[in-house]
Amino acid sequence: MRLLRTIEDPGASVLPDGPMTRALRDLVDRTHAMLTPYELRRFVEGTRDWLLGAAWRAARAEAGSMPGLNDFVAMGPLANGTRFSLTWSDVARGSRLSADVLSSPALTALTDAAGFVVSADNDLFSYDKDDHLEPREVNLVNVLAHQEGCSPAEAVPLAVALRDRVMVLFTGLRARLEDGGDGADGQLRSYLAALGHYVAGSIAWQTRAPRYASPRNRYELPVPDARFPVRYAEQPSTTGTGPPDLPALTSWWRHLHG
Repeated sequence: MRLLRTIEDPGASVLPDGPMTRALRDLVDRTHAMLTPYELRRFVEGTRDWLLGAAWRAARAEAGSMPGLNDFVAMGPLANGTRFSLTWSDVARGSRLSADVLSSPALTALTDAAGFVVSADNDLFSYDKDDHLEPREVNLVNVLAHQEGCSPAEAVPLAVALRDRVMVLFTGLRARLEDGGDGADGQLRSYLAALGHYVAGSIAWQTRAPRYASPRNRYELPVPDARFPVRYAEQPSTTGTGPPDLPALTSWWRHLHG
């Protein structure tokens, strides 16, 4: 909460003085100078999402209580910081979507779907670095293993299948919006393309990020050039591409056909 208030109001003075606080204030001051008021509001709300999701995951882990799958898919992806990241993507591209378009139900669903896919990918890439923890880390693999009463290894295909099902929804809904059903223009098309780059770029980064490719619980120091081998499939891993039996996700499919 102190971090959020400092981002919203650098003069609030809710953090103790020190080098970390002064560095944060410098970043916040430059961020305020760079962003428009609307972009700054999106940045703050994206940060709030990120910290809320991280706090929820940490609280569940601290309590030693694995959440149900529906709760997890509703709350867990917030910790991925999707809207935080996309705000900077839009700023870098000079994209200026109106608030009504950006907050429209279909585009909100598409953005959330992209965030879920990136979050699921991150849970898979990052699993090794946390597999020594007890109680188990709150992530998609462990939540599915707990729900299905199986081992984490047996839960991995289930996690991939759910991820792929949402990815199919993402590609279909993005294509519908690109076709102009909602009056697509250059700014909207740029945002839709950025969502695709967000998903693909996250995979590219995570394949070689030292924290995942050579984690500290396995290596004393990062391994130079360590990376995950990634195979891109031509088809999703599941034949089921309709909405899953998860209320937290089902509503996204309603936007596929306008």
